[in-house]
Amino acid sequence: MLWSASVHTSCGLVWNTDFHKKHMMAISSDKFDSLLKMCPHFLGCKSHMAAFVLVRELTDTSGRACKFYQVVALGTSRFSRTSWLCCNGTVVHDCHAMITARRALQRFLYKQLLLFFGTDPQAKEACIFESSAAGPQLQLKPNTSLHLYTNQCPEGAAKNFYMWCSAYNNWTPLELHYHTKNLLVPAAHLNPNHWVANVCCISDSVKLHLWTIVGVQGALLSHFIQPLYIASMVLGGQKLYVDQLSDTSKCLGDGWEDILPPFYKKYDISFLCCEEATPIEVSPQHDVLSINWCFGDKDIEVVDSSKGFIDHR
Repeated sequence: MLWSASVHTSCGLVWNTDFHKKHMMAISSDKFDSLLKMCPHFLGCKSHMAAFVLVRELTDTSGRACKFYQVVALGTSRFSRTSWLCCNGTVVHDCHAMITARRALQRFLYKQLLLFFGTDPQAKEACIFESSAAGPQLQLKPNTSLHLYTNQCPEGAAKNFYMWCSAYNNWTPLELHYHTKNLLVPAAHLNPNHWVANVCCISDSVKLHLWTIVGVQGALLSHFIQPLYIASMVLGGQKLYVDQLSDTSKCLGDGWEDILPPFYKKYDISFLCCEEATPIEVSPQHDVLSINWCFGDKDIEVVDSSKGFIDHR
């Protein structure tokens, strides 16, 4: 099983190596396959998959430093809900793979908080968080980092829209886009009527770049933990878009530290590329299904992304 593994490394950022890229792909793919062993009819969902991986630096019995990789959250799908807006919190609006994986990651983080504030000292020791002398929020333990693998470039500016900028004599990405009615629309072209009635979700690439500043933990978890940033993002089989993702991220500029509250910053993700996980044949059935899982779950959850409800088939 490759879903968790350790490797001996020298000092430095292991995610700058070929091993990191290939291992991220391998453990993400293997974890998906192991979760779907009992549900082989859902294997086609792998065509749009994202997984969050924790990398921790540990010491083995001989005293050597090693990196331990563990898949902690996974999500699939390529669609968001296309029907009327629902504001009561009972419907999932955005089911794109990266967004679904991040939602599963947040569930994992809540489970980690339960470990920390529980009564079992061994569970608290296993928690990825620790107290911080700088404030009441918990911080990630030293030598622990969060990484993301996806086999599809996030929809949005980095992949879908470019415009010619005469001032710089080059192609410049339009930054803000929305998913609405199965279309990806620049915010400036979005029909105002859609805002009040239809589901409108900010594009994946916009959300990704937002996370480089506010972190992936979300508003509620920010009361309990310091911002959690993605250290590296590995794109499987998406070499064409790696530089474009990096470029759009740089468009956010510098100087954020002067206006952000404590612990927040502009974090530069390392965008990397490797070969794609084993291709899977896709059927129309798989297009609308969204699978999510996090470490500690007994089984996967399947959501019909067109409706935003759990699929019980």
